[in-house]
Amino acid sequence: MNAQRLRLWTPCGRTPVLRGDGITVIEATLRYSDFVTADEIFSTGNFAKVAPVIRIDGRQLLPGRFYARARKLYWDFAHEVKLAA
Repeated sequence: MNAQRLRLWTPCGRTPVLRGDGITVIEATLRYSDFVTADEIFSTGNFAKVAPVIRIDGRQLLPGRFYARARKLYWDFAHEVKLAA
């Protein structure tokens, strides 16, 4: 990660792990144009946990550092909870 502050736009505030890592989380209503111009897009949920979006319209996206950080933070958190149980 570089020294710049990362900012995450999300339609909901279910991001305590990212907030705890110093990432600025901005809750907002997202429009399609927000996704089309995004540097990275990833999805979170119960099934895939953290998954990259690799294409929007004809534009290909690569999983980036932000996605990699979110995935690592999630799995670190999940393992801590499992070990504490």
